[in-house]
Amino acid sequence: MGRAPPTRRHGTLYSRTLAIEFFILFFLLPTLFHAGRFRVPALAALWVGTGYCLFVLWRTGHLREAAPAPAELGPWLLPIAGLFLAFAAATTAAMYLYAPDDLFRLLRRRPKLWALVVATYPALSVYPQAIVFGVFLFERYRLLGTVLRRRAVDRHATGF
Repeated sequence: MGRAPPTRRHGTLYSRTLAIEFFILFFLLPTLFHAGRFRVPALAALWVGTGYCLFVLWRTGHLREAAPAPAELGPWLLPIAGLFLAFAAATTAAMYLYAPDDLFRLLRRRPKLWALVVATYPALSVYPQAIVFGVFLFERYRLLGTVLRRRAVDRHATGF
């Protein structure tokens, strides 16, 4: 396990800084990227963002959560495999029903490209997204969520 999340001693300034960082990273930049304001390839932006997230996780002592030990994954492998197979079957069935000509089109027309995508996509895209939206998001903003919930309760209690 990593270090405990930041505590109340960080205060309001720390919470505001986290809130601003959260807004920029998970709202402003994706919105501008989607609107076409950046001329950067999506994977390059993802890798730069992942690098920032890994650096912050390292500095705060939470880097271990980005790469759990295989023994920690053991109990989860069967449920993960089950979910994968269920979604793969549902997606394949939907493609067969609604777009049968497109089912396996890349595999039929460009098998080398298909093999490259299958081999590299997890490492180049899935794992970085898991770090950013899984590990970083939940570890970094754990305190922010606590502070926001506490303030919302305080405001509701005061308003009541």
